[in-house]
Amino acid sequence: ACPRKQHRDNMQVVLSCFLEALGISRFHASTAKSPGAISRFLNHQNWSLRTLIRTIRQHALRTFQDSLRGRRGRPPLIEIIVDTTSISKEGAFAELDGWIHTLNSVRGLHVVMLYVCCGDLRLPWGFKIWRGKGSPSPTDLALRLVRQLPSEVRTRTKHVHLLADAGFSS
Repeated sequence: ACPRKQHRDNMQVVLSCFLEALGISRFHASTAKSPGAISRFLNHQNWSLRTLIRTIRQHALRTFQDSLRGRRGRPPLIEIIVDTTSISKEGAFAELDGWIHTLNSVRGLHVVMLYVCCGDLRLPWGFKIWRGKGSPSPTDLALRLVRQLPSEVRTRTKHVHLLADAGFSS
């Protein structure tokens, strides 16, 4: 997906920041690349979203496999975490027409997120946007996300724990 060395280096920094899952929304903490270089890389490239997601998932799966390689003793506990993140929006947003809905008294964009956790490793794996009444519920979207996990993640140990809050109880 990144033919030039400088692009691969930038992509490595971005993926590393995301996979550390420290909540760093800006790349000022990076010592390998300047924040300006990373910003130009993300904003001025003609990205294929499908290719980008595929590349990120391959990197996440390799990171998951590497974290399990060479372990001794008890198999690690693998947790699949599902959560709904609501991004509150007030006012009119023509660009988001059809995406802004009310869920649990919050008007905004509602994203169902799926994370794969194994020890200290927390990988953001996928997301689906809830499109309001008449579309699949957040619970249905969460089940789709879990079904789309690679079999290597789902069958790595005898027990995989699925964690979700009370909003997914139905």
